[in-house]
Amino acid sequence: MKTDLNLFVLKVYNTAARITQDKFFVTLSFLSLLFLLISAAASAQTKTITGLVRDDENQALVAASVSVKGTHEGVLTDEHGHFSISVDVSKNDILVFSFMGMKNTEVSITDKSELNVTLYSDPTFFTELVVTGEGTSDQPYTEKKSSRKGLFKKRKGLF
Repeated sequence: MKTDLNLFVLKVYNTAARITQDKFFVTLSFLSLLFLLISAAASAQTKTITGLVRDDENQALVAASVSVKGTHEGVLTDEHGHFSISVDVSKNDILVFSFMGMKNTEVSITDKSELNVTLYSDPTFFTELVVTGEGTSDQPYTEKKSSRKGLFKKRKGLF
């Protein structure tokens, strides 16, 4: 009788363990499926913003930078000034438009899918210009001093 009771308890324990194991795998499978659905829904919440970037003279800007503020996401405009960038819908992102010699422009993209942006020149951008040169000829530079006569003049009172 004691062995029958032990055998019965062992069978009940094994059945409970098997049910617990089955519940664990069912729960794990359900959570995995839920995670996949949520991640698919989250990735589906992107939209594409397209547009055109021009300068203040209405010329298309080639290779102007279009980036999402606060991220490393960005694109360059094509040879006609057009761009296309994917952004997250759940965020109220701001696009930053920049080009060398132009003032940066920030545009909020809430409820917008197409943008036409004009960048204006920045007169303070080129405050200093340095020009350097380098010879590419294999032959030594031979120029007569007389041919450089008007290029160098001594001026008094500069220093």
